[in-house]
Amino acid sequence: MPARAICTDIMGSAEIMSILTDRNIHETAARYLGYRPKLCEVYLEVLFRATASEAEPGYQPFRYHYDIPGFGFIAFFFYLHAVDEHCGAHVMIRQSHTRKPLRLLLRSGQSAGELVNAYYDQTLELTVTGPKGHGFAEDLYSFHKVLRPVRNDRLSLQIRFY
Repeated sequence: MPARAICTDIMGSAEIMSILTDRNIHETAARYLGYRPKLCEVYLEVLFRATASEAEPGYQPFRYHYDIPGFGFIAFFFYLHAVDEHCGAHVMIRQSHTRKPLRLLLRSGQSAGELVNAYYDQTLELTVTGPKGHGFAEDLYSFHKVLRPVRNDRLSLQIRFY
């Protein structure tokens, strides 16, 4: 079984369209980016519960990495069911979107792995859990990962503005 699946054909959903047209999300994105974003990418992501033998060992979302989809971007996540440390919680390193050592910048954004723990103070690590409907925003240039779901699959909505 694969570790993850993505669905991009979701624009017909009234609930998703309601979120996409929410003025607060657009204002937050514009304030953070310093301009009104022209591009938006939306998808549902499911991370499947897996045993160690089923899981893809090198699958990057389960290791610290940062995304580089373009210059200037922000992502909004919404958990579509309750998420805790056993159901695929999102983990990020606060302030790492602007504070990266050269040795981690020169590596691929997808290959930092646990070297992040050696550089950043553990107090900067934030695990995002929450009830169904919980949302949060993140600059995905920060180091982040997902805790491997062991109790339930994780379903989330992700909206990226560029």
